[in-house]
Amino acid sequence: MPILNGMRIYGIYEDIRQALRLIASNRTLALGVFFSLSLGIGVSTSVFSLIDSVLFRTLPAPQADRVVQLASVNPASAVDPISYADFDDLRRRTSTFEILTTVQDEAATVDSHSGSQPRMTLGMLVGSDFFRLMRLQPSAGRVFRSDEDSVPDRDAVAMISYDIWQRDFGGKADAVGRTVRLNAREFTIVGVMPQNFIGINQGGAIIHSQFVVPRMMAAEFEDPGSQPLSNRNFRNATVYGRLKPGITLEQARNEAVRAASQIEQENPATNRGLSMAVYTLTGFRRAQSRGELVTAMIFILLGMLALGIACVNVGNLMLSAAPVRTRETAVRLAMGASPSRLVRQFIFESCILSGIAAVSGIGLAALAARWIGSIEMGSGMLPITLDVQIDARVALFAFVAGLGSGILSGMIPAIRCSHGDLNQLMRSSDPRVSGSRTPFRRILVAGQIAAAALVLVLSGLSLESFSLLRKSDPGFRVSNVLTMAFSPIQSLGYSIPQSHQFYQQLVERVRAMPGVQSATLSHHVPFGVSSLSLNVVIDGYAMPEGQHTIGTQSEIVGDDYFETLGIPILRGRTFDQHDTKDSRKVVIINQAMADKYWPGQDAIGKHIEIQGTKTYSAEVVGIARTAKYRRIGERPLPFMYEPLNQTDETFMYLFIATKADAGSFVSAARNAVRDVDPLQPIYDIHTMSEIVRQQALFEIRILAQIATGAGVVCVLLGVLGLYGMLAYSVSRRRREMGIRIAVGATKVRVFGLIVGDGLKLSAAGITVGLFLASSFGSPISELVTPADPNDPLVYGIVAASLVAVTLLSCYFPARRAVQVDPNVCLRSE
Repeated sequence: MPILNGMRIYGIYEDIRQALRLIASNRTLALGVFFSLSLGIGVSTSVFSLIDSVLFRTLPAPQADRVVQLASVNPASAVDPISYADFDDLRRRTSTFEILTTVQDEAATVDSHSGSQPRMTLGMLVGSDFFRLMRLQPSAGRVFRSDEDSVPDRDAVAMISYDIWQRDFGGKADAVGRTVRLNAREFTIVGVMPQNFIGINQGGAIIHSQFVVPRMMAAEFEDPGSQPLSNRNFRNATVYGRLKPGITLEQARNEAVRAASQIEQENPATNRGLSMAVYTLTGFRRAQSRGELVTAMIFILLGMLALGIACVNVGNLMLSAAPVRTRETAVRLAMGASPSRLVRQFIFESCILSGIAAVSGIGLAALAARWIGSIEMGSGMLPITLDVQIDARVALFAFVAGLGSGILSGMIPAIRCSHGDLNQLMRSSDPRVSGSRTPFRRILVAGQIAAAALVLVLSGLSLESFSLLRKSDPGFRVSNVLTMAFSPIQSLGYSIPQSHQFYQQLVERVRAMPGVQSATLSHHVPFGVSSLSLNVVIDGYAMPEGQHTIGTQSEIVGDDYFETLGIPILRGRTFDQHDTKDSRKVVIINQAMADKYWPGQDAIGKHIEIQGTKTYSAEVVGIARTAKYRRIGERPLPFMYEPLNQTDETFMYLFIATKADAGSFVSAARNAVRDVDPLQPIYDIHTMSEIVRQQALFEIRILAQIATGAGVVCVLLGVLGLYGMLAYSVSRRRREMGIRIAVGATKVRVFGLIVGDGLKLSAAGITVGLFLASSFGSPISELVTPADPNDPLVYGIVAASLVAVTLLSCYFPARRAVQVDPNVCLRSE
């Protein structure tokens, strides 16, 4: 037995050595295989890494398979955050979790006392067990103690990010013990986060956290009177748990449901109809991203098509070498080599090339990941990037794809060259008797073109969608509008009345500036990263069974908001100076909300009960034209506006509508702010045009760029495949071409023969590809809205483009065919 094993190992070694020798002796073939597979694996790996980051990426913690995520469940959603009060009750009532902790993203102004301007950025409020769950060790100092997560508003301690430590403190150890000002309060620095930890992947996006504080300090980051730690309607906490050894996911789920039922019975006013769910990390991601599954499937299709075309290319290249290799394999068979040994030889040769190509493909995917990760989804104030990484799982995918494609690409020529009668194999290598037609290869090439056509249609539709959305009317004014953010409470510790007084003086000052048409305030910018949603009860609207409130997108706006952004009031009135805290509560809704909840009725005068930290009823006094709020391609969305003067909100954006380019008013606007309050920091200065370009078009721009890149690769591979097949066909038909020319065929006729052959293949592939693309019209219609998935212009451009590249592919083989000298050709035969 050891001797047999040794012989097998030696045989494998000899096969590998022989494969390397053959690769070195045929560098052109090897380069073609390498180039095709590198591109195919690069595209498919890039797509896989993107899908992995959105749907499958887990926490960067040891034994992440034991970590689960808990969510609040109601009739409208099964993935909502949990209130801190419910979390505390849950922790007391459960025993299946070794660790149970909370995470909440929060924006704050950060002043490190380094002399630089305070800046608004993102951080996290966490339970003290967060670091134990994540197995995080600080770069300097310590993590939070358990007692710092027990008493509200007592322990003003913080950990800073590695970036702040390096930038503002020079990476010095004495940063621990110093203070950093978060909003209006000083926090003592107790530690520095690890260098490789910048935040938690949430649906594929990383929110770059610059500071971490205990959750017991939540009141410092919320509006006065909101009571975030005790108010059960304040549901902002993401809850993670680590299961105890031996505990199953089903046991944890059952216990969480029982605990939620007890909490509901004890708190019917706030928890009626609420339950809790326990998910694996990937399960939560998929439940949260149900609307993105179609996009994910499209991306997967793109990757599969690119890799499939590459494999076809490699198979064609290997088949083109088959006649040359057939005599070699026939001789080896005659000398006693087994067919399985020869098949193994071919597969080893193909797998070596595909393995090298996989390494190159990973490199290409890494470049693509770096590019995608460099694109910020949020503004400069709140940076958010896609968390696309080439980790061990992605690398494993690339190598599996490479080896799989190598085996698949090498199998067919291996079987063809090593199976059959020896006499037939010897004769098949003779060009005088070998067939000039290669139907199987022609089918493969037509399939390549069909796949390229399918990808190009998707690319064309996504580009058309991007173009249409970029030109579309979002429902509000975009040109010549400047925005900037302020947070008087967080920045300087102002009271609510002081903040509102600052805003009133600032708006008056800005309106008086030369070249300014109007100015107003709003809590958010359209298409911004953050948004406001309220739970409401609609007057006269019958709720679905088991549902007690409706989640409605909303906004807090100042006077002249609708005039400044050009949103017409269709019926009723706008907000005015009479809408104060002492007057009756009022709201303005959009036409979509009026149509949905009061169809066939006049919504003016109707009432909406708004639930939250304070429950109150508001009267509808106006109906505004429906605009776009969160996504440029969204369907009409019910939306509600509240007047700033009837709220306690203090974080606001200033909107300045100008007569000329808004960017030229930045300096004047800064001076106006200094005139009102010299110490007031300004954040997030952008024009509305920049916001729409960077954020509203982000998703469709990424889709268009990735689809276009995949389309270019697929077309390139398809062209190479067609060229290779035609060049091989011409080389095998030299005798035929010589005879045709000798008997009087003109060069134009011979040229047309080769070009016509290529066009027939291309026409068949284009027809099949366009038919398949039209079949996918319904699934991708949502993805490419507002483009028509069956737009004849896109289909026509794709067909014309593929015909054009077909003619280019045919030119050189056809030119070579007409240059055949019949005398030389016939004498050589």
